[in-house]
Amino acid sequence: MSNKILVGQIVNVHGIKGAVKIKPFLNNPAQIAKLNPFVDDNGTIYELYGTRVHGDVIIAGVKNINDRNMAETLRGKHLYADKNKLPAAGNDEYYYHDLVGLTVVQNGENIGSITAVNNYGASDILEITLTNGKVMDFAFTSETFPSLDMQNKTICLAMPDDINGDTDED
Repeated sequence: MSNKILVGQIVNVHGIKGAVKIKPFLNNPAQIAKLNPFVDDNGTIYELYGTRVHGDVIIAGVKNINDRNMAETLRGKHLYADKNKLPAAGNDEYYYHDLVGLTVVQNGENIGSITAVNNYGASDILEITLTNGKVMDFAFTSETFPSLDMQNKTICLAMPDDINGDTDED
């Protein structure tokens, strides 16, 4: 699934005719309508129709899902779209998948790499696995990461020098 990007998750059902509620993972939730078809973690293909934004979710019908009981079986499914269908990122905008794998540098030295990007509601969080194996999370802000070079696949971390836990104290 290397060509697929997670764009949403079916979180609930809507009504009795098989519609579902989808939590979108896109800045523009309405964009999901243009990304058909989708696949889940198992490779099952889903085609949405009648998509509409309703608050913080998308409500949509799913082809061949005709009643509430059938829709219930889809709850929790992750929806992946072909990344070639996504619009180009704007200036200073990045897709999560573009950040994962970047080398993290501090004071010109490689200190690790980004292993995941998470968002728990407040901001994007970069999970970094340091060269010593330690895993740390940092808010993805311009203060914490003042420069990012997509061409060289590096991101600069502006944090205290003892990030690896190395100190002169015993």
